[in-house]
Amino acid sequence: MFKIFIQRPVLATVISILLVILGILGLTKLPLQQFPDIAPPSVLVTAVYPGANAETVLRSVAPSLEESINGVENMTYMSSTASNDGSLAITVFFKLGTNADQAAVNVQNRVAQATSQLPAEVVQQGVTTAKQQNSFIMAIGLYTEDESKYDQTFVANYAQINIIPEIKRIPGVGSAAIFGGVKDYSMRVWLNPTQMTTYKVTPNEVMKAIQDKSLEAAPGKFGEKSKEVFEYVIKYKGKLTKPEEYENIAIRANAEKSFPAGIKKNIFYSTKVALDQSIEQVEHTLVEAFILVFIVVFLFLQDFRSTLIPAIAVPVAILGTFFFMQLFGFSINLLTLFALILAIGIVVDDAIVVVEAVHAKMEHKGLAPKAATHEAMHEITGAIISITLVMAAVFLPVGFMEGSTGVFYRQFAFTMAIAIVISAVNALTLSPALAALFLKDNHSSPSEKPEQKSNFKQRFFNGFNHSFNSLTNRYVGGLKFLVHHKWLSMGGLVLITLATVFMVKTTPAGFIPTEDQGFIAIAVNTPSGTSLEGTQKVMTEAETLLSKLDASRDVTAISGFNLLTNSTSPSSAVVFVLLKPNEERGAVKNIEEIMNQVRGKLGGITGGSFFVFSFPTVPGFSNVEALDMVLQDKTGGKLDKFSGISQQFIGELMKRPEIAVAFTSFKADYPQLQLDINDEKADQLGVNVKDILQTMQTYFGSAQASDFNRFGKYYRVVVQADVQDRADPSSIDRVFVKSNRGEMVPINTLVKLSRIYGSETASRYNLFNSISINAIPKPGFSSGQAIKAIEEVAEKHLPSGYSYEFSGQTREEISSGGQSTVIFLLCLVFIYFLLSAQYESYILPLSVILSIPAGIFGVFVAIGLTGIQNNIYVQVALIMLIGLLAKNAILIVEFAVQRRRSGQPLVASALEAAKSRLRPIIMTSLAFIVGLIPMMGATGPSAQGNHSISIGAAGGMISGVVLGLFIIPVLFVIFQALQEKISRKSDEVVPHHEEELIIKEVYETV
Repeated sequence: MFKIFIQRPVLATVISILLVILGILGLTKLPLQQFPDIAPPSVLVTAVYPGANAETVLRSVAPSLEESINGVENMTYMSSTASNDGSLAITVFFKLGTNADQAAVNVQNRVAQATSQLPAEVVQQGVTTAKQQNSFIMAIGLYTEDESKYDQTFVANYAQINIIPEIKRIPGVGSAAIFGGVKDYSMRVWLNPTQMTTYKVTPNEVMKAIQDKSLEAAPGKFGEKSKEVFEYVIKYKGKLTKPEEYENIAIRANAEKSFPAGIKKNIFYSTKVALDQSIEQVEHTLVEAFILVFIVVFLFLQDFRSTLIPAIAVPVAILGTFFFMQLFGFSINLLTLFALILAIGIVVDDAIVVVEAVHAKMEHKGLAPKAATHEAMHEITGAIISITLVMAAVFLPVGFMEGSTGVFYRQFAFTMAIAIVISAVNALTLSPALAALFLKDNHSSPSEKPEQKSNFKQRFFNGFNHSFNSLTNRYVGGLKFLVHHKWLSMGGLVLITLATVFMVKTTPAGFIPTEDQGFIAIAVNTPSGTSLEGTQKVMTEAETLLSKLDASRDVTAISGFNLLTNSTSPSSAVVFVLLKPNEERGAVKNIEEIMNQVRGKLGGITGGSFFVFSFPTVPGFSNVEALDMVLQDKTGGKLDKFSGISQQFIGELMKRPEIAVAFTSFKADYPQLQLDINDEKADQLGVNVKDILQTMQTYFGSAQASDFNRFGKYYRVVVQADVQDRADPSSIDRVFVKSNRGEMVPINTLVKLSRIYGSETASRYNLFNSISINAIPKPGFSSGQAIKAIEEVAEKHLPSGYSYEFSGQTREEISSGGQSTVIFLLCLVFIYFLLSAQYESYILPLSVILSIPAGIFGVFVAIGLTGIQNNIYVQVALIMLIGLLAKNAILIVEFAVQRRRSGQPLVASALEAAKSRLRPIIMTSLAFIVGLIPMMGATGPSAQGNHSISIGAAGGMISGVVLGLFIIPVLFVIFQALQEKISRKSDEVVPHHEEELIIKEVYETV
């Protein structure tokens, strides 16, 4: 049926042109991102209890919400964090693949069930539910050059009114917020305790007055449905919006898009920078790989017309793949681009097979190009289809993988499988059509060839061919020796297999390598209880030191925000250091060494502690490139005891050689004041305890009295004591509460304050109090080894009633560990049964399967020599190599089977197959390997991924080809002889007496 494309070349070209056009259309519509959505979807529930500390929030707000949310459809786990500013954040994680919008709706429905159990102040503030990803794509700093004109409050609220709404409308932005020590815009009614006591006014009376005077109303209409000529709508001014309007409230009868001058912006973090650098690197690599592959193919085919045919197959296959990527919902990311780079060296294979077969027919039978193409396609069409099926079948089991690893594997594997299938279509349609049109018969006898002057090109190709023929002869000679000494070959194979198993078990395992994203973050903690102003002084000193670094391009410091817990805290801060491009960093370029420099400089600052880290390569799991775990207290004990156990656990972790540093952001030494109420005295004086607490909350916390609309936005009216009236504990001496007899009673006579220490933040994990711990593996140890060390320490040192769980990316890494082995075995099983069906034998496919360890051996040797961990990129390369090495083995076995069926002796069939397939195997394998060279030298944000996948694949291909070329023919001889002995059908192939001699020879030598 495929002969039609040789007869109708226009039809063949139209198919390829349409593929290219569809691919270009798909390319323009595909989303661009650094990685696919690998992190599981999550939903964030937030609530605020004004004036409450972390423990109060965790005790009075979190349990009700968590109990309702727990068990929501497709949920995997949830964690909660409460802060001393009264805020609560519950993050609910779901199985990968769950619809995030539906998950948010399901969580919202569960939250609604718990609303009636929450404190009224929390309900008044509102409980919000939104889908989110635990990372940010860009951080923008606003700053003023005229501090006398604009303060921090103005800049923050300018952003809140004019910039944040614009950013939220950008497609793809989940949320935008201001973080740090920010004062939100609101109408603040400052209470003066002394004046209020004089007038015998309580905070509740102030709030009632505001609610009475500031409200929305619908007074109605005059004249509606009457006989009057006009209707009049009655309009009321609504809620008060200006400060002077609130100043005149009677409590009792008797407030453009361009930046203002002096305000500027600074984008100090953007994932787009790393993405652009990565994409640019991949684009260069694609072009370089194509050029190198073209040179290798030209070197072997030695004819520009012949080389042009496989070269045309590359853009057709690569561009056509984009169309199917869009159909499958993929994106243009590093994984799919890596797959396309690797595909360049693979998609030329089928076209090369076509060109080589046509040349062979012209050379050996003297046919014209068109006739030679017809005859060649008649012989190789089945082989092309079978090889393509095997290559595609390798990637099918990847579809069964779950979780983040499954996304990783699928996007890479399916992209490559699509390109390979398109290349096969191209080889059956366009390549034969072009071969019939382009190729010339240069295989006439020497006497018929016109005399040509010897030039450098001819001399070079003559020398190359002579050297290759000499290599071929030596190869065949070596094969003869190995076939007659099979015990040597099989012993070598056993040793290689054992060495491979040993290296697989001992090579450090990892998940996703850490990349240099040109960005460093520093979490800063000042002594517990330090004010925002005190923290700011430390930040100014740190900012000055870091700005002097040679590698530093920009330094941004933000006080009042804890990046590790995503919570606000006056004693915490974060510094972002944007690094210069690699070539401009000065003497020290490696990001790890730069981070050590930063640690050294900051070590001299005594006012705070500094934790220097880089962001994770894959967003969505955590803000820290470290192992994530949580300790759980299932005894319901006090947090200070739990904190002590966590510190002991961290101390034990630090003793392990696998752990460089282990830390927690939880601190239980935050200075607090314990409030105790004298209930008996309050009853004697006629004061309700509830009134005492409400008065305290209003003065020293805050209370929402009303709300209003201004600048087109919703704002709260907040009542609280002025700053100077809540500066220190003595402020309580000026606060009074009204008794039920109308008398003003000083609160300090009813309450007692005592100094204690507590936590600044408190967390829960799956309904139990928890403390998060991060651990960073020591250089030379993998994350897998560090995880094992943590498990051993936990088993040995955690007391009864306390447990641990891994979370975030670490959880995904652990869950993916077993899957990789299963998928690897499934790939081998798929190939085995596919070949069994093709050869009608369960024995002969073993000659292909058993050759694969030779390639795996090379992968682990290569990554071991270069210090690369057995990470997810290496595992992806392994699956790809199974198909490539199986293809090389099939080329030899298929040819040998054909020769055996034509009546040739067993050993002769194997030797002839190996000799005839040597050139195409080396050519296609070399084309693949040189296509990887640009990836080996890659730099920038995706360098480690480039190095892992290219070095691993190249090492596996080199060993798989070099060792496989010697072992595959021997395996064929052994298993074909065994197959013939079992089937008893060899009399149809060779004379019976020859069969007995051959089989006897095989088994004697084995």
